[in-house]
Amino acid sequence: MSKRLSWLIVAVSFSSAILYLTPYISLFSFKKAIDNNDSAEAAKYIDFISLRKSIGSQVKFVLRDRTAQMGSINSLVDISLFMINPILDNMVESIVDFTVTPNGLALLVNNGELSNNSLDSLPKQTQGNHLNDSEPKISLYYKSLNEFILSSQVKDINEPIIISLRRERVVFWKISQALLPIESILSVEYK
Repeated sequence: MSKRLSWLIVAVSFSSAILYLTPYISLFSFKKAIDNNDSAEAAKYIDFISLRKSIGSQVKFVLRDRTAQMGSINSLVDISLFMINPILDNMVESIVDFTVTPNGLALLVNNGELSNNSLDSLPKQTQGNHLNDSEPKISLYYKSLNEFILSSQVKDINEPIIISLRRERVVFWKISQALLPIESILSVEYK
């Protein structure tokens, strides 16, 4: 009986360790796919619909708020905002399109920047074949049993970028949300 109990404890401990490590393994696999320029493999780790909504709503809120602040000087604020909204919507869609890609997410995590064009969607460290002068400070931790957080503190940005992974199946995780500092949203160059 003692031998069975020992094997049961070993099996439960091993299974628990594997389950605990699954988000780390998913992040490692995602990073490896990006480093190998394998977008198809990296895309398996992204919940595109959820992440697009998450980033899009934040970018839209900040851009509309900044536009309204600039327009408050103008007495025709309501009319100008009505005419500017379609332009803002197109800008938001463009930012989301290029940021919610494997390389766009790498740029966000490593540099704290959103991408607004295809050249920017390549991480700067791979464009020049050298690492950035200052690497971000990355923290990884569980928020709950089914949510795992990657926090990236980038130089010159006051707040961290928070990337949330959700458990898809027992051992598979996908990037589903991002909480962006205002500095990251405002860093986008509109071309």
